[in-house]
Amino acid sequence: MQTYIVLAVMSDKNAQLLDTLPGVAPYTALFLSSELGDINRFPDSKHAAAYVGLVPSLHQSGDEVYTGHITRSGNKWLRRNIIECARIAIMKDEHLREYYVKIKRKKGDRKAIIAVARKLTHTGC
Repeated sequence: MQTYIVLAVMSDKNAQLLDTLPGVAPYTALFLSSELGDINRFPDSKHAAAYVGLVPSLHQSGDEVYTGHITRSGNKWLRRNIIECARIAIMKDEHLREYYVKIKRKKGDRKAIIAVARKLTHTGC
């Protein structure tokens, strides 16, 4: 079964790119590729993160700007898989681990993992 997944990843350009990210396994790369579709359809990585729902909500009134929790728009399974990949990535990548620890000290574990997941989304697209 594992060889079929590897062959499927080798035949999909987007899955090959996603497989290079820390914390992303071949099966997950195929899933992300199928859910995201063509990565080039997003003008930039911020639009991809918004599609996944990993951006803060924004409320404006006059000159006041309030940012809130993540929007959670988009596919919840896609968002969940990227967050799980972020948990693995902080164990494998030193740069992401340092980023995670820095955010965790200020805002806690959950917000730090979301921040790493957003960073992975920015890197992958």
